[in-house]
Amino acid sequence: MCKKLVIATVAVVAGLFILNSTHLGSYARTAFHKVKTAVKGQIKPEFMLDTARHEAAQLIPDMRRNISAVAAKDVAVSRLRDEVASIRTNLDKQKEQVRVLTTSLKSGEEKVTFDDRTYTRHRLSDRLSHQLAASKACAQQLAAKEALLDSEEQALDAARAQLASMKSIKEQIDTEISRLEAEVQTLRLAEMRSNNSVQMDDSRLARIRDMLNTVHDQVQVGIKTLDYVKKYDFETPVPEVKTRNTAQLIQDAEEFVGGDTGDKSAKK
Repeated sequence: MCKKLVIATVAVVAGLFILNSTHLGSYARTAFHKVKTAVKGQIKPEFMLDTARHEAAQLIPDMRRNISAVAAKDVAVSRLRDEVASIRTNLDKQKEQVRVLTTSLKSGEEKVTFDDRTYTRHRLSDRLSHQLAASKACAQQLAAKEALLDSEEQALDAARAQLASMKSIKEQIDTEISRLEAEVQTLRLAEMRSNNSVQMDDSRLARIRDMLNTVHDQVQVGIKTLDYVKKYDFETPVPEVKTRNTAQLIQDAEEFVGGDTGDKSAKK
């Protein structure tokens, strides 16, 4: 079993080597490209445009997900701004306390009243030391928060720009698809009007034309038949000739020729 596995592995490696290192591999890649191109050329543009429009529609959920992410980022940045503002306000208060404690300690008095409490110089010095350390820590915290806020604001601006770009790209894609659809419709109309157009499956049109020609011929045959019946129908009854005597015949003949045929015969 192991021997067969080793042989199969060697065969696969050798095959990959041949495909990648010899002309055979080049031929195979060229043949694959030609087959791929041929298949692509057989796909109708209408189908590809429908696919492109469907894919473009899928951009909308992606954009909505990005919108939700940007909205969450916006809320987080707003919260961070509030934190920075709060820390800055707190730092200003602590600086003011440091300033007052420093001024009180510089006065040289043994006892100083601060925040409704009386401090000795030693206790006041300790209070100033702690307050100064807390103020410096607050200042460092503020600097870190401000740097983070600046970074987050830049990220928010980039996310907003990305949303705007996605919206613009989506609109451009929709416009391009609509333009190409109009071009394809124009092409199809030109193909139908041109006698030398690309051969299309017009069997349905041929059947329709054949039916119309058949109806036209039937109507013409009917009309011609009526004409021929009127002209050549031998079964049409001949008007009956009434029996007349000689005198009536002579009278009818004279009325027809418009004169007295007797006198002219006598003269001759």
